[in-house]
Amino acid sequence: MARYGRGYYTDLSSLIAGLQKGMSEALVPTGDIMVEGIKDIIKQRLYDVYEPSTYDRTYQVLNSVSFNKTGETEIEFYFDDNAITVSAQDSGWVAHKYLQDGWTTESMITDVWSSDGMHDDIAYEVKRYIRDEFPKIYRQCCKSLGISLE
Repeated sequence: MARYGRGYYTDLSSLIAGLQKGMSEALVPTGDIMVEGIKDIIKQRLYDVYEPSTYDRTYQVLNSVSFNKTGETEIEFYFDDNAITVSAQDSGWVAHKYLQDGWTTESMITDVWSSDGMHDDIAYEVKRYIRDEFPKIYRQCCKSLGISLE
């Protein structure tokens, strides 16, 4: 993608513009891959821990994990509160709480099932996953567009 010469980029400014465009475009597939990884963590740590007997799971929290490009070189991961509906059930209202401060939006909520700090552990694990895996996945996505960040 970032080749210089005839048929490619003819000057340094267009080369830099092409690199910036490609790096920005790489955020979308990176976000898609990261969302699946975040969902895996939440599923393993929250949904797979027990099988409810008093209600049916909607998987709304799991399915609400999303991302948004907030700029040309920035991305945020969050729970889309528009994808989560709180509804009355026979056993009462479905309760939700904020997962943990420090994420990018206030709409990050999860099911209140346990008060043993498990949710904070999930938030920590998700943050660690983002910190450790984002650079690797982003480099792979850039490379698939012809941009090597090695």
